[in-house]
Amino acid sequence: MRSLVIAVLVAGSSLAHAAPDPFKQFVASLESGTPDATWLGSCQVLVTPSGQLRRPCTLALTDLVGSQAGIKLVVTRNRRQDFPQSTMGYREALVEARAGSKLVATFHVLEIGGCCGKPGAPVNRPTAIHWSQLASDKDVLAAARAGTLVTPPAIKDFTAASRQTGQGKSDDQALYEDLARLKGSAKYQQDLAAVTSDGAVVFGTGPGQRYTGKPGQTTISRWKLDLEQQGGVDVSGGNMIGVAVTRFVATTRAHAASTKAAKPAPAPPPAAIPYVAFVVYTQYMTGGGSLASRPALVKFAVAR
Repeated sequence: MRSLVIAVLVAGSSLAHAAPDPFKQFVASLESGTPDATWLGSCQVLVTPSGQLRRPCTLALTDLVGSQAGIKLVVTRNRRQDFPQSTMGYREALVEARAGSKLVATFHVLEIGGCCGKPGAPVNRPTAIHWSQLASDKDVLAAARAGTLVTPPAIKDFTAASRQTGQGKSDDQALYEDLARLKGSAKYQQDLAAVTSDGAVVFGTGPGQRYTGKPGQTTISRWKLDLEQQGGVDVSGGNMIGVAVTRFVATTRAHAASTKAAKPAPAPPPAAIPYVAFVVYTQYMTGGGSLASRPALVKFAVAR
């Protein structure tokens, strides 16, 4: 019994002295109206729900809910995980904005940077952050057809200066060049489907839209839309990880009318949906000892 009491006391003491989660602290500071700038201190680029790119990184409660008062922010998901074959990782979170019992909006958050490592190790601050408001495909398509979908701001070509020297600087430049190649491809849908089978994760705009592995490859290959990259590609990162932000327009394909109906309904006209794409590449060592890069995360978001 004495041993059991000691074990309970030790466990309780460990929990009492566990370090608070810095992401939850940051969300609490957003809610209070005084965002913690320390958490954003190492961030190179932040994308807001409206599609704005901010450098230096800033975020306020008004970026999420405008001038609406009485908002509470609740973190409902908070996962940190490593990228495959990488010392870097990311946080994926869901944050609900509530006014009393009413759900105002749900935000999907990606924070890119050092990750998991050993339990109890210091948490590295993010190098790139993306906040987006979730919206169902049905709502997005309806807004596109009604002409009420928000158009995200234009994105200019930009490449961050490497903070490294020597070989590290050359490695960063090679990574930046890979990211810049997002511009001009004519087969984005096929590329997306292929990278999911290689371990990359693709996030859509709606709740639960997370695609990876063979199931993700199958789902993406069946999307009835055409993707076109538009405008510039904003590239940042370095030290084995890079982030590109650019705009895509997805144009829906017309569905063939059913031949079984007596009077087939006319197919709806194509709809164009502008997206902000947040793309993460990681570098890794090949079996032959050379450095290569590949997509690790892709996030599509509509501006809200």
